[in-house]
Amino acid sequence: MSSDDLFFYSAKILGWFLKIDNLLVLGVVFTIYLFWSRRTKLAKRATIVLALSLALFSNLGLSYAALRTLEEKYPIPSISCNDGYEGVIVLGGGINPGLIAEQRGQVQLNEAGERLTKALELLNKCPEFRMIYSTFSGSLRRQGLSESESAEVFFKEQRVSPSRLIFENKSRNTFENAKYSYDLVKPGNQKWILVTSASHLPRAVSTFERFGWKVTPYPVDYRSEAFGGFSLASRDSALKNWRIVIHERIGLFVYTWRSTDEL
Repeated sequence: MSSDDLFFYSAKILGWFLKIDNLLVLGVVFTIYLFWSRRTKLAKRATIVLALSLALFSNLGLSYAALRTLEEKYPIPSISCNDGYEGVIVLGGGINPGLIAEQRGQVQLNEAGERLTKALELLNKCPEFRMIYSTFSGSLRRQGLSESESAEVFFKEQRVSPSRLIFENKSRNTFENAKYSYDLVKPGNQKWILVTSASHLPRAVSTFERFGWKVTPYPVDYRSEAFGGFSLASRDSALKNWRIVIHERIGLFVYTWRSTDEL
């Protein structure tokens, strides 16, 4: 097993345990065990911790505040076709790959679909731009169409010339996006526009720059309101936001270490 494979599978396992909702479930199971084993005093303390944690992570406004620390790092740039850009790099994550796309014969955009629609807008605005679509699949067990295959169908349906499109179809995560895309195009001093979700950009930009890319970050797919909402409670939305924050913060730390080690 290669180091890339080991990192990929380890990240998937660790990622499951770092999801707030999974941790809360484990906390409930642990608290029940404490009551069952008659450790009443400790069980009561665990119950209080669980209740406070649930209240904290159900507050939508607090989750927005945490998410804004990622999403507001890079402003939306003003792109001119005459600024010397080679084109657009689009990171995967805006398409649901798999059996539904294959069996229904339709590309399945998800809530991060702005990654594709913004890239299409830039391609239409600047006819000389090329595009790199970078991803294969982040699933442990891939079935049906890969995301790269679905993206190829999408841009073909939008009548973008195949000569402008490059599909990097090996990567499974952001580290591999930067690594395999670099190996594919050898960008040198070329300037590229990096399009991905606003919360993902800090990790993506850091990783791409460590591989020698010269990128201008272009945030899309915002999930946080600009301000306010601190009294609102929406457990489902808040937990989704916290999952993103924790995933990106830990990912940024790990990728910084890993990129430096393996360049």
